[in-house]
Amino acid sequence: MGSYTTGINTPWAKHPFIKEMVRKGHTLIQGGGDVDIFVTDHGEHNGPGCSVCGWTVCWHCVGCNPEVIPLCSNQKEVEHE
Repeated sequence: MGSYTTGINTPWAKHPFIKEMVRKGHTLIQGGGDVDIFVTDHGEHNGPGCSVCGWTVCWHCVGCNPEVIPLCSNQKEVEHE
């Protein structure tokens, strides 16, 4: 792991919540060349998810607070570059 970015250069990939997911070892689910922000998608709830551990959350409900993001169960936290 070692990369602090998602490998794609889009506004969603630059979002602080997304960057923190990557830093904590998550592999973001992507769709259409961008981060899929509708992995969680029910009612008014939506948010990104990890293709490795399956973790997802409604980022509206958590206020995009990066402190709620756990380490990916299959990865180690990466250092900021």
